[in-house]
Amino acid sequence: MTENTKTETGITLTLFVSGQAPRNQRVAAALEGFFGPLLQGRGRLSVVDVLQQPELAEAADVIVTPTLVASFEGNGEKRVIGNLADVERVAVMLSLEP
Repeated sequence: MTENTKTETGITLTLFVSGQAPRNQRVAAALEGFFGPLLQGRGRLSVVDVLQQPELAEAADVIVTPTLVASFEGNGEKRVIGNLADVERVAVMLSLEP
């Protein structure tokens, strides 16, 4: 698990999950597969297991999982909570469509 950090290009996606259930691993892999190429040179995707790092969830005011937090340096953040299986829809919600 990695910690939520700002990147020099300003976009940080942080996926908060509860545990290492296969469903959580599938969502993380799908998000990485979709957003990886989009973020290359622009940002990064991190995964935080709130059972292992509850302080990060608390600091980010995350109370429900899964939650995907998109932080845009200088422009606030957007959140998608709940079902993240449709990654293209998630991208549109975050204004990160290709």
